[in-house]
Amino acid sequence: RIDVYFMRINKKIKRLLYYFFVLALLCLGLFIVYVFFTHQKMYVAKILVTPEDYTIRFTQIIDPILKNKHWYVIPSAHTAFIPKGTLTKAIQKQYPEIKTVTISHKGLQTIEVDTTLRTALFRLDNGLAVDDEGVVYQEPKDISSLPLLNVKVTLPTKDKLLNISSFSNKIATTLNNVTTIEIDENGDISYFLADTRANAYVITSLKDNTETLWSTLVSAITTDPLASTLTVSKNSLLYIDLRFGNKVFYKFGKYESIASTTPESIIATTTSSYDTRILAEPNR
Repeated sequence: RIDVYFMRINKKIKRLLYYFFVLALLCLGLFIVYVFFTHQKMYVAKILVTPEDYTIRFTQIIDPILKNKHWYVIPSAHTAFIPKGTLTKAIQKQYPEIKTVTISHKGLQTIEVDTTLRTALFRLDNGLAVDDEGVVYQEPKDISSLPLLNVKVTLPTKDKLLNISSFSNKIATTLNNVTTIEIDENGDISYFLADTRANAYVITSLKDNTETLWSTLVSAITTDPLASTLTVSKNSLLYIDLRFGNKVFYKFGKYESIASTTPESIIATTTSSYDTRILAEPNR
């Protein structure tokens, strides 16, 4: 009987210890939760923004969002529950020139917002810009120096846009800056040059390889007869046509002040020997 009595006491003690242990864990958990949600060091107090000139504008977007709560209970300003996706969408909606947004923690009370800006390649006649991914957006910076892009159909792919921009920049280093780029329904691209009397242009095709076009153009404009003609009559250039492989068609006009007379058409190959003769203007 004594053994049975002590066994019952041991069971009661173990049960009490178990309840005490569970209660202690519960109290500890509640204490941690209390500190977790009430301690000011667990909440965002500072926002670092890159680039810095967006700091005030981003803060005006972020602050109201952080004042909200998840499911009406969990504070959004708590460093463990920052709504990164919501902040990213809000920033990009307000500032479409922002390409990417990365939000991270930097200490307990600081979040860091790193952004990259879109790179405008062209401008459109409606004042919008086109970036290197083919995204049309409102660019806050002055883009008047960029080539004006006129597309008769849909915008080319990202790779094609990069190729067009690259070739336009290369033309600027050899002939003149490109002011306007037109892409017609057939995929022909006309690069109109600045500071020419006849609004001269270089014409290529979307199907052409950019490196091949560049090699062909350089070979043509650095070899006679085109090289010498450009030296004395660059402002009278009407067009250079690169759509026919290693055959380069070009035309100059004869000017008396501003008015032009009958233009001359010349064809040249980009091989070492040039074949020069009068030809009809190729169809565009």
